[in-house]
Amino acid sequence: MTPPTATSLVGTAPEGMPDPSLDWYFNERVVLAELVQLQANWGISFHGDDRIVLDRNERGHTLLIVDSTKMSTFLVNEGRRLADACAEELRRFTLGDGVSPDN
Repeated sequence: MTPPTATSLVGTAPEGMPDPSLDWYFNERVVLAELVQLQANWGISFHGDDRIVLDRNERGHTLLIVDSTKMSTFLVNEGRRLADACAEELRRFTLGDGVSPDN
């Protein structure tokens, strides 16, 4: 049985989506950079099994994620790892009088 798949367009939010001027909006380059990192992490963890595919066509960048039990677990673990990293950065920022390593 083939896992369910769907290719999504990466780019500007469609009409009716949240206002891009909001502070939690990220432009296409930032999203693409994170997707490339996610793809690399998957490749390292599962030895290049192509289940996260970034491509480009006439409409723009596309993303294909092939669903599987490995993928679900991987995405949850990546989310947890990033949430922990954000919490640690916030803790350091708070304890350091608002100074971040990125400043």
